[in-house]
Amino acid sequence: DSSSNPEDFGYTTFAFDITNPDVHKNLCVEYLLDGNGMDTSGNDNHALLTPGNFVTDRFGNRRQAYGYPDSSDTIEITYPLNSNDITITMWFFYDSTDGDYISLASDASGAYHHIIIEQATREIGFFNQAWYSSGAALETGNWYHIAAVKDYSQSKLYLNGRLIQESCDGFNNEDFPLSHIGTIINPLSAGGIGNIDDIK
Repeated sequence: DSSSNPEDFGYTTFAFDITNPDVHKNLCVEYLLDGNGMDTSGNDNHALLTPGNFVTDRFGNRRQAYGYPDSSDTIEITYPLNSNDITITMWFFYDSTDGDYISLASDASGAYHHIIIEQATREIGFFNQAWYSSGAALETGNWYHIAAVKDYSQSKLYLNGRLIQESCDGFNNEDFPLSHIGTIINPLSAGGIGNIDDIK
């Protein structure tokens, strides 16, 4: 089965439609992670993958997703995305935690996290010099579609197409631009543990 429709995985799709052609028209980056870190958006903002490895994706295709064996693995965006108005989407297979948090998207310093999972509760949210939880907990062994929408300090987080968090306490992406997908920065010990695919 090669479908990428969330409903094919038993999820209900709400207002946020990842198949909207306008989303694809305005892509800044697109990392399909099908054996390399090439940016297929046409903007040539290729990613540096360290160290990690390529693993089976959510459809069972070998070497078509990127695996984080431990919290030191990261995808570094060559040219950080510094727009105030930005949407980040990805598929993430939640495996386990290592350290205090799993960071899925952050700035270069690791002090500001667009998407992050807290260890003890397994809840997803964001980090702006403090932890802001969505209240939604993930379960290990599952693929999730995650989308973060940022407009200056306004932050929205979607899980499998459902809005789970809306906050005005977010940070300005222009000041702390997205540059890493999964990273380890003390004192948070924040890194990615699991598999990731189709970053846009």
